[in-house]
This record gives sequence, structure tokens and C-alpha cells, in this order.
Amino acid sequence: MMQHFYSVKREVKVDHCPKCAGYWLDEGELFKIRKQFKTEEERKQAALKYFSELFDGELLIIKKESDEKAKKVQEVTNMFRLILPSHYFSKIKNF
Repeated sequence: MMQHFYSVKREVKVDHCPKCAGYWLDEGELFKIRKQFKTEEERKQAALKYFSELFDGELLIIKKESDEKAKKVQEVTNMFRLILPSHYFSKIKNF
């Protein structure tokens, strides 16, 4: 069994079995998790902040890579427009 924090505020530890992927809550732990925030909006904002801390760095790297690939695709497209302008003009009727 392993213990993990299972709340955004990291105040409640729950037991986790890596073999069966099951989670076990001791008495009162679910109540503690639910009571950490007064409203659903507070829970949502805390979760967004938590996931932002976990993933924003990786997502920025992925976005940068995607932007670089898109730039390369645009460069190749522009090159083919110069090489094959008839392809683009063929769409115009009576040309």
C-alpha cells in the first residue's frame, strides 16, 4: 500500500494499492476532502490551479513545438506556391 495526498490542498492522505489501483479512505477522510472548500466554484478554481502547477510547463513545451512545426509547414506551403502556381489558379473558373 502507498499513501498519496488526494486533495488539492494536500491535507488528506489516502491509501492506494498499485496492484489493483484501488483507493481506501479511512473514517472521515471523504468528509475532510469535501469540506475543504465552501462552494463548487472554490473547488473548481483550486483544481484548475493545481493542474496548472502540474502541467503548464509541459503544455508550453508542446505548444512551442507545435508552433515551430506550423511555421515549417507554412514555409513549405509558400515554397510550393512559387513552384506550382497553376495548382492554385486551377480553382478559378475560365482561367
